[in-house]
Amino acid sequence: MTGVRGRRASIAAAAALAAILAAAGAPAAWAQAGADALGAPPSGEYRSAVTVGSGALLPTDGYEYRFSTTGEWRRLDRPLSLDAFPGERRVYRLFVRQSGRSETILDYVIDRRPPDAPTLSPPAGD
Repeated sequence: MTGVRGRRASIAAAAALAAILAAAGAPAAWAQAGADALGAPPSGEYRSAVTVGSGALLPTDGYEYRFSTTGEWRRLDRPLSLDAFPGERRVYRLFVRQSGRSETILDYVIDRRPPDAPTLSPPAGD
């Protein structure tokens, strides 16, 4: 399969595999497979904005997201940018699913605070 249809089939297959593995209690690395298919970077701490979803997302792909366990599901039909203001550290927990399937949880920290100032130490010696 090639083109958009092939990409959609690949994304759907990866998301389905991730959902099955997550439901079976597979390690988080296996659940990340669905996020990879979505075009999301791995959960972690970043110094700049993170974009979830590739430019190839289509409304018919059926991806949805929310920021809390009780929040309303929103359609993810275009890339979603997560960022923080300069000087701020912001934590995101993003729940993603495809067409009502099991969700994948992605945790991101965007830390735009300046780094600590360097410290000078005298050279070791006598």
